[in-house]
Amino acid sequence: SNVSMEQVIAEELVKGPASDISRPTINPDTKVLNVTLQDGICYVDFNEKFLSEPYQVKPDIVIYSIVNSLAELTEVNKVQISVNGSTADKFMDSIPLSTLFERKLDME
Repeated sequence: SNVSMEQVIAEELVKGPASDISRPTINPDTKVLNVTLQDGICYVDFNEKFLSEPYQVKPDIVIYSIVNSLAELTEVNKVQISVNGSTADKFMDSIPLSTLFERKLDME
């Protein structure tokens, strides 16, 4: 299949955890529109549902659940998240999507 590892990871994150105990961090209606890898940067494009967060999860937890999962791949150094091709939005009004995110291990 032509589906990249990055794409698989992004789609698994949207699906959320298999257990009932942990809740998904991403709105389950979110669609992964595109995932590309170029020069160590993984570009992930979601639809607008990504911006509407259904759970009481801190915004940085959501962003870094994506970034840290993708950054486990050796070829991924940074992650750029966009919505419908645009990085103009702020996720949950607090985190600018124009940021190039790097892996962050010291999450609260």
